Amino acid sequence: MKKIALRKKDLINSKKGAALITVIMVLAALAVLTTAIITMAYVEAMQAKTQHDFTKASFIAKSGAEIAASEIMSNFSHYVENTPPPDSNIALDDGAFDIALSVMRPPAVSYDTIIIKSTGLYSESSKTLYLELTHDAGGTLIKTWHKADPFP
Repeated sequence: MKKIALRKKDLINSKKGAALITVIMVLAALAVLTTAIITMAYVEAMQAKTQHDFTKASFIAKSGAEIAASEIMSNFSHYVENTPPPDSNIALDDGAFDIALSVMRPPAVSYDTIIIKSTGLYSESSKTLYLELTHDAGGTLIKTWHKADPFP
């Protein structure tokens, strides 16, 4: 039996070698593309896990005033910083806004009330607090912290 020695030069210059290199390059490109798609899907899943899609909910306040969902998110830090939490010894954590937020609409209450449930918002990561946003008859925003779900 004759041994065939493949040299790099022969492989590149032959038709079979060129086809083999093409196949390898196509497979490598597919691997890169698949990895990119999986990475994008993973990133989207993580974003969905840590951010609530506030566009799906409508928030209606009393007196015809309306709080837009985007306004709640953009001003959430303002609401938190200017509303003392129920435990004065809990300090606001620097990574407070990397947490998962969810909006709950209590079934027994009208949609005039917004409850933002936050877990890990303060330095005690296991603590869950509820920030209630509502309006009085004059349209003034009322912010109330709860240690437990106000609408269980």
